[in-house]
Amino acid sequence: MKKISRISMILFLLFLVASSVFGNSHEQSIYQARVIQVDNTPKSPAEIQQVLILKFMDGPYTGKTTKIIHEFNGHPTDLQYSAGHLVFIQEFNDVSHRRFVITGPVRDDGLYILIAIFLASVVIIAGFQGIRSIISLSLIFMVIFMF
Repeated sequence: MKKISRISMILFLLFLVASSVFGNSHEQSIYQARVIQVDNTPKSPAEIQQVLILKFMDGPYTGKTTKIIHEFNGHPTDLQYSAGHLVFIQEFNDVSHRRFVITGPVRDDGLYILIAIFLASVVIIAGFQGIRSIISLSLIFMVIFMF
């Protein structure tokens, strides 16, 4: 009986962790979009103006396209985008018009791979104790992020 209760608790916790990790936790005004077309125009030797055509992948604008002008100045945190990139864009509703701004690339796939490598490493190295550690770490994260 004790073993069944432990297994059911583990499955319940894994369900909670999976729903919080794989759920869409982005704000309502932030959407994913794919870069469809790029037009690079050099402004100076160090600056490039990119006119990007983006296609919305989620939200109320799914399937629609928008045009964004992105300034690439070579700063280490600035990214030059190309066709096929998946990016986050944020919607701003000004008094006169609606505009969209790129907030950064979508890095979800890399994050999921790192989480899987971490979990596999903990289980391989620590065995059952590692599984218990992952469960307690999951509970701690749920308490921090949900409350």
